[in-house]
Amino acid sequence: MKSIYLLSLLFCSSITHAAVFDAADYLAPGNQALGVFGEALLSDPSSQGVEARYRMGISDDLNAAGIIGTGSDNRQFRLGAEAVYNLLPDVDHQFGLSGLGSALILKRQSYTAFQLRVGPMVNKTLTGFEMFPANIYVAIPFYFEFHGSTITTGSQLVLGTAWDLSDRKDWYAVTEGGVQLANSESYILLGFGIRFGASSTRTSHKRYNQTKDSTEDDREYKSEDFQKK
Repeated sequence: MKSIYLLSLLFCSSITHAAVFDAADYLAPGNQALGVFGEALLSDPSSQGVEARYRMGISDDLNAAGIIGTGSDNRQFRLGAEAVYNLLPDVDHQFGLSGLGSALILKRQSYTAFQLRVGPMVNKTLTGFEMFPANIYVAIPFYFEFHGSTITTGSQLVLGTAWDLSDRKDWYAVTEGGVQLANSESYILLGFGIRFGASSTRTSHKRYNQTKDSTEDDREYKSEDFQKK
């Protein structure tokens, strides 16, 4: 009986949700970004919300963010932090692979909960859009929400795209949709943000730059060799 009770606490029905938004947009160490998005929850009960995120590049492989938001019904208030660790960089024909982690305090209609989220994320930058490349990402976050003696788990399938809005690569837009897999919410969102810092570029990963620099050096060498001939 005790084991059945514990399992009922772990898998009791509830709603959990936290957008990925611009987590796939890697910032170089010291660079920063500020983004905001509006969301509409499609699950029952439906609701709307708005959220702001301040991000910073901590190292070549680690970005961190502060989160604050508000909304209606079960998304009345949220406050927390997020970390994204790069496992494989998005370079050449290789897909980027990252690990997501976040912790949020959520104010719902009748109670306050603490939520942890972890999961993998895959992304790829498509450069066939001239000066405005698109960063496509897919994530499967898993949630653990704590309220008193109750622990609720959930998961989602998230698909989104981040677009640069200028050739300076400072302003960007994000469209995203989430589909509930277990004890979660389906949603859509639209957001905008701006990057700022020493080099406000869309991606400044060290390994990406090394590959890019070596390619440019090779091109310059071939050009000089051709001119000599």
